[in-house]
Amino acid sequence: MIHCFAMEFLRFRLTKNDAGRRADRIVRRFLPDIPLSAVYKLMRRGFIRIDGKKLSPETRCAEDSCLEIESRTVSASLKPRENGKDNGGRNLSKKEKTKAENIIILKTKDFLFINKPEGIPVHGEKSLCTLIPREKEAENSLSFRTGPLHRLDKNTTGIITFSRTLQGAVWFSGKLREKKTGKFYAGIIDGEKSGGKESWRDSFQDEKGNKKIMETDFIPVTSCKGKTLAVFQIHTGHKHQIRKQAALRGTPLFGDLRYGGSETGFGYKGSYFLHAFCLVFPEDRPGDLPKKITAPFPEKFENMSKMLFGENILADMLSTTYTFNG
Repeated sequence: MIHCFAMEFLRFRLTKNDAGRRADRIVRRFLPDIPLSAVYKLMRRGFIRIDGKKLSPETRCAEDSCLEIESRTVSASLKPRENGKDNGGRNLSKKEKTKAENIIILKTKDFLFINKPEGIPVHGEKSLCTLIPREKEAENSLSFRTGPLHRLDKNTTGIITFSRTLQGAVWFSGKLREKKTGKFYAGIIDGEKSGGKESWRDSFQDEKGNKKIMETDFIPVTSCKGKTLAVFQIHTGHKHQIRKQAALRGTPLFGDLRYGGSETGFGYKGSYFLHAFCLVFPEDRPGDLPKKITAPFPEKFENMSKMLFGENILADMLSTTYTFNG
């Protein structure tokens, strides 16, 4: 005996942040527990449709179209959004909201710029991703999520950019990929260095054995008492890049015990000094985005800099005009 059943579809409206995206990528984000091969099979069989019609994985979706998913077929993996919120959403406590508000540098139509504190990761549990609330447009989108567009190590402080719209995320990621956004860090290293800019270029193997290149410009600012305050401009974005490259040259970050840095003392044991203090954007940027964004230094960085280099050195760095060299 052949058992037939009438298909019952759950229906979800696509927003402007879903428009233009491939259907398989939208569905993959919406059904993260289903393998991509299974998603393709469901599309071929008509269990996933757009506006009542079968679709192919590469179909580009339009705003206000209706995504239809056969409910019983994918009930175990479907994570439906209710009232504009997905199952991963949560309400922030008053304390968390205050903490989030206190680290915001700038909010534009497309971006949220955060001054990341030390000791908090960008991803995972108790991270910036759980502290920063979802944007309204992201809540209403099936495929777009508010999230960080680049990374910092857990104990590195400074600017992190969160997306507020899909258009902003695409623009920012593209400019990073094209090396048309300047990312500047301030760091204190062991050893006294002087002279002009140095261009550091090093190769390494990643976890999969692939050869990768790390590129960083090193600009010494001032030296005293066996330490140097420097500006780093990174041109690639690999894990621990500045920390690794500084250590390779015998001048690890002050306090970076993992890479051979000397002990800091003064109550800062196990804490190194690296702060992402400046982003510089190209001329073809969104209209409400300034040319340059800076992040105030954390108190421990200010205190150590005063002890080593004098009162106003960090203020001077923040007010300096940095030219992006791609």
